[in-house]
Amino acid sequence: MPTTNPRVMLTVTGRTREIYTETARAMGIPTARLMTQVLKEAEGGIEQLGLALAKAKSGSVNGLEGLAEALQERIDIAGDAQLDLQQEIEKQSSRKAPVKRKNQK
Repeated sequence: MPTTNPRVMLTVTGRTREIYTETARAMGIPTARLMTQVLKEAEGGIEQLGLALAKAKSGSVNGLEGLAEALQERIDIAGDAQLDLQQEIEKQSSRKAPVKRKNQK
């Protein structure tokens, strides 16, 4: 089947494949789609990393500063995502009605 996007062959460890396969199954999507989504989400950070590393290799202090900024931005994004998840967990936990036991009326 022809595709408009070029294909890339990846070799991953058995555990990595298991993780992606199990997660994709839980999400109800193909493993390849999950991997593509993860790569797409990382695109901006990888681009920043590449630019910063290229500057750093040229001996530029700005390159190292750029690398530090890119890393801090990714840390901030991860922290925000973790906070969002924690808030969602708390919201869903508070919605759960208490379970009545058989002896309770």
